[in-house]
Amino acid sequence: MINLFNELCEELEILRYRENTLIKQAEIAQQQCFSSRVDRNTYLPLDVALYNYDDAMERLDSVREAIEERTQLKLRIESMLDNIDEMPARVAYMRDIQRLPLNEIAKRTNYSYSYVKKISMKSKRLKLA
Repeated sequence: MINLFNELCEELEILRYRENTLIKQAEIAQQQCFSSRVDRNTYLPLDVALYNYDDAMERLDSVREAIEERTQLKLRIESMLDNIDEMPARVAYMRDIQRLPLNEIAKRTNYSYSYVKKISMKSKRLKLA
């Protein structure tokens, strides 16, 4: 489950980068629609500029849909991980995914700080994206 969560976080990061790239691409295509220039000496026909803009917006919409789906899945996985009953897994989740300090974990789980620290030392680290 943790490996899937890590892969999902990496995929979301890639999709957000792709979204930013497509936004920039759409802005450039929009500017080309109004100015009809690619650079100082090169002109772009309006139909080509509009096609480039529509293509960028279509791809941007599909990337945003994928981001929304992955975000919902990430929230479901986080809620499942949050409801873990085993103490070592719960401490590892709170420490590595929620990034809580051990004293805060102790307060939330109603265990002593020394017990949580001992469990934390025994449980292996979760790799995050």
